[in-house]
Amino acid sequence: MNKKRIHAVIKQLLPPLLLSRLKQSSLLGQISFQGDYYSWFEAKKKSKGYDDNAILEKVTEAVLKVKNAEAAFERDSVVFDSPEYRWPLLSSLLYVSNLKQRLHVLDFGGSLGSLYFQHKKWFVGLNDFFWGIVEQPHFVEVGKSKFSTSDLNFFLNANEYVEKRQAPDVVVLSGVLQYLEKPFLILEEMASFRPDFILIDRTAFIGKDKDRLTVQHIPASIYKATYPAWFFSETQFVKRLESMGYWLFDEFPCDDHVNNWSYYKGFLFKKNEKSA
Repeated sequence: MNKKRIHAVIKQLLPPLLLSRLKQSSLLGQISFQGDYYSWFEAKKKSKGYDDNAILEKVTEAVLKVKNAEAAFERDSVVFDSPEYRWPLLSSLLYVSNLKQRLHVLDFGGSLGSLYFQHKKWFVGLNDFFWGIVEQPHFVEVGKSKFSTSDLNFFLNANEYVEKRQAPDVVVLSGVLQYLEKPFLILEEMASFRPDFILIDRTAFIGKDKDRLTVQHIPASIYKATYPAWFFSETQFVKRLESMGYWLFDEFPCDDHVNNWSYYKGFLFKKNEKSA
């Protein structure tokens, strides 16, 4: 994939204020998904988009509170006072670190470091730890100016990450693939760098043999917006990763819930050494 195409895909990254496990409120139940569209173009015609500058401001404010120890962690611009961890994701990362004796993460669509700040206490003591986030240009600019450290940095695309560092040990895609026009193109790009693991988290699935393309509606109480969103066929999703040279090492449920016809899961895929 050439750099121009990669930049075009990066611009389609999800808005950071998305599905959130807001256990203390009913906001998640107000989010709805409508339609079964033939193409992304058709779904996008039915969408009004979102104000990404307003989102960036809200996320920046929230992550700064976490960085300054005024909040325990942030998720989708919402700050929380008590620690909470995504245990399956964390245990997967710790497994990788134990196996590799280091941990180099490429967090695709990782906002301003939500997962990093939420879990970083568990990585203290690792001899070789780095967390790189691939995001939209305006997020990268803010990330570099306000949140970069020796352990955390921001990149415009995966090629830039690999050129400045090296191929990551694990690629993390948490709640991002369903908001990309061509999610499997991104997965193919990630797989082309041959990371040892690809970690999928908070991803929407349906128990059918065909993906479903919808329009997601966000209520004004969060921020008023509509945009296309995929629900993947789980069986086809796994087959696609296997065709890229990865096998299913582990899978786990996610407690996001938005309707009675879909579910959210996570997967840890491991590189097939024969295809390395």
